[in-house]
Amino acid sequence: MGDRRLVDTVVGVMGAVSDATRKEATWQLEVEQ
Repeated sequence: MGDRRLVDTVVGVMGAVSDATRKEATWQLEVEQ
């Protein structure tokens, strides 16, 4: 059961990181234009 919780945590963190990366990339594109 602990492994399942760990997997859920990793997936959640990766999702948050990808969201932050997408926002950062969008912000940089807006600045360049």
